[in-house]
Amino acid sequence: MHASSFDVRSFLRRSPGRVHLVGVCGVGMAGIAFLLKRRGWLVSGCDRRAAGRIADWLRSEGVEVADGHSPQHLEAGTDWVIRSAAVSPEEPELREAERKNVAVFRRGEVLPALLEGKISVAVCGTHGKTTTSTWMTFLLRQAGLDPSWCIGGRSSLLGEVAGVGNGRHMVVEADESDGTLSLYEADYLVVTNVDFDHMEHFANEEEFEGTFSRAMCAARKAVIYCRDDQRAAKLGGRCAGAVGYGFSEEADIRALNVRCGPWESEFDLVVRGRELGPVHV
Repeated sequence: MHASSFDVRSFLRRSPGRVHLVGVCGVGMAGIAFLLKRRGWLVSGCDRRAAGRIADWLRSEGVEVADGHSPQHLEAGTDWVIRSAAVSPEEPELREAERKNVAVFRRGEVLPALLEGKISVAVCGTHGKTTTSTWMTFLLRQAGLDPSWCIGGRSSLLGEVAGVGNGRHMVVEADESDGTLSLYEADYLVVTNVDFDHMEHFANEEEFEGTFSRAMCAARKAVIYCRDDQRAAKLGGRCAGAVGYGFSEEADIRALNVRCGPWESEFDLVVRGRELGPVHV
């Protein structure tokens, strides 16, 4: 049984029960498993190769991780199932869920729902999502806002792919590859670029761009887009109050006089024509 992001929210509002993740060792799935465990859910998962650092991390956090695929992994009392986009719908756990009439959601349907009640920052774009969302989370931390996060890679700045802070902010990496980007209603949506990729999931280029456009129009507070990227600029220009960043003279927020060294970079920050001084990274 498949359902919508709205239905995911109804599951998350319940008293925590049991959830199973198929393809749990993917970085995006692992982050969701961790967040659900921290919310009090009994979390189990399986993967074709449930070994290595991610599997070890999940087990250390109390997530039950099984190797391979089997209908027996879907334990009695499982309330719902989450599947990776990389997992075939013919996997035995998913067929068993269908037989038992257990709701199955895609990863991309669950992550937007986890933002409910948070000041949400979603980072999307064909390239640069992980780097941008990592830096965004780090800067919010440095500002004392103690955010939560769920992103697509580990880093020395944050450690694991997901974390739970005590603050109201949450940063996520929003994937456009399967069309679920259009389910986001983030407070702040950051668009790094729009390049045609994963086109096997879309009928044409217009449908692909429409996925970005819907998410941008649904942003509650602001859209921040790269003014240097032609397609991002086209879509951002349609959103009232959108903020463009980049090197372009037409950008609202500009980086000028970029100096790159072996271990650090520096640029002069200009916001709507006002020079604010140098930034060291």
